[in-house]
Amino acid sequence: MESAFGTTCRENRRKRITRIGSRTNLKNGNTGIMAEAAKKLAAVETTYRTAPQNIEAEQALLGAILVNNDAYYRVSDFLKPDHFQEPLHRQIFKVASDMIRAAKRANPVTIKTFLPAEEKVGDITVASYLARLATKPRRLSMPRITAAPSMTCTPGAS
Repeated sequence: MESAFGTTCRENRRKRITRIGSRTNLKNGNTGIMAEAAKKLAAVETTYRTAPQNIEAEQALLGAILVNNDAYYRVSDFLKPDHFQEPLHRQIFKVASDMIRAAKRANPVTIKTFLPAEEKVGDITVASYLARLATKPRRLSMPRITAAPSMTCTPGAS
């Protein structure tokens, strides 16, 4: 029987069977074109960009976490200790995250016991560095915007 589009039911059935057959070939491992594409992708050497490195951003984030432990939950899904460039920052983040996940308070006083006391950061101790992270503001100060006095108009007054 001829359909309105000029093809018969038998031709349509043949096309459907061909489509189903190609799906079956994929399930059985007879991928053909897909196998060739996979081989080409495996042969291509992938190069990744190096992650950006910003010590000030690391310090600001660690300071925010040490001041407010709830800040940790905003980054804990995607940020790992390996993402930090500085080894000390990695250690601080690891210790802080372990403490926060254990429902303990992470601040400079509680964290310093888990870090090497004899290690120095420049000319200051690790304990002083932790205190500095938590106390020194690292954000840009935004100019204060004041609203202009509102002018009210009464109808009929000019």
